Amino acid sequence: DPYKAECTRRKIQCHQRAICRLDIVTETFYCQCIPGHNGDGVHFCQEPSAKIIVHQEQSCDGAASQLCVIKCSLGETVRFMVSVVGDHKHYNIQWFKFYSSYGHTFYSYRKRLRNSATVPSKNIQIMKDGFILKLEEIQEDDYFPNLFWVQLDTRNYLEMTEELEPYEISSYDILNPSQTRYYFVLDSQPIDISKVCIGQRSVRHCKCSSGFKGNGLHCVDVDECFRGLSQCNGNATCVNTLGSYACTCPRGYFSRSGECIAKSMWTPWSPWSICSVTCGSQNQMRFRICTHPESGMSCEGPTADLKPCDHLQECPVDGSWSQWSLWSQCPLTCGLAVVSRTRSCSNPTPQNDGKVCPGHNYEEAACGLPVS
Repeated sequence: DPYKAECTRRKIQCHQRAICRLDIVTETFYCQCIPGHNGDGVHFCQEPSAKIIVHQEQSCDGAASQLCVIKCSLGETVRFMVSVVGDHKHYNIQWFKFYSSYGHTFYSYRKRLRNSATVPSKNIQIMKDGFILKLEEIQEDDYFPNLFWVQLDTRNYLEMTEELEPYEISSYDILNPSQTRYYFVLDSQPIDISKVCIGQRSVRHCKCSSGFKGNGLHCVDVDECFRGLSQCNGNATCVNTLGSYACTCPRGYFSRSGECIAKSMWTPWSPWSICSVTCGSQNQMRFRICTHPESGMSCEGPTADLKPCDHLQECPVDGSWSQWSLWSQCPLTCGLAVVSRTRSCSNPTPQNDGKVCPGHNYEEAACGLPVS
């Protein structure tokens, strides 16, 4: 229940058989009953009236909740056998095969399995009213990540109208398995690569594979690294593997034609340049270098980086006078009078403790006589 804490923080109390889910469209959290249960997820989640189980769990080489893993070899015949506990008279038993997606070109889908007289399956047979699925001559595409499952369908009609349809099995389905569904996974048997046998397995009919030594029946791995049989060049390290060896390059190198070539990578950033001013604005700069250009690689990202200097105050601005205004009009046409003019300390105004303008902002002169 990955979103349980989110529902708790929002005071959304889910039922004990429900989990918290996120609606990616509305970006809201809600409660949903676990698969196979019906209800609103908050007040009730009703269990199904029947549960499907594997008939003999000891036939599974590995098991989990509603999951059986069976190990088998190519060409073998395998039977999946299930039982139903509870009232299942209203259920339909359906078998499916899931084909996993591969990359972005082949999408996953499911196929409904059924006995058909018109389209007979080559290696699949459903028996005992659906309680047994028989797989004859196991094929490559029967193995995991492809898988099989059987489910109980409560509806009176078949869930699928088409034989094949796109389908996804999410981690939610696996981690919260429905009691009305049981998964079967086929796992291939390990292959003995140490020897090659023609006919029966005996000293006479078997020989050790390359990279192994022995009498043909009992073969052990040859440690090429310890015996000095490897052909690792330069600063490559020899690592022994089953039947062979591998040359691995140290961190920061890659392999090219058996040699370790240093990867191009950024050096650490240089220290930030020093802020040379005490007020106003200035940028600090730092650099780095893309090493080993001989590798033919390039480094992603910028060579230089900038950031503004921290904690710089605005610089003081000294005030400066504006132009003098025109002289006022002389009030007399004869005799002596006084005219005046003004100016302001606004070109610019003093800021950030800058000096005020020296001198006066008001000036007078006599009129009636020539005024200079």
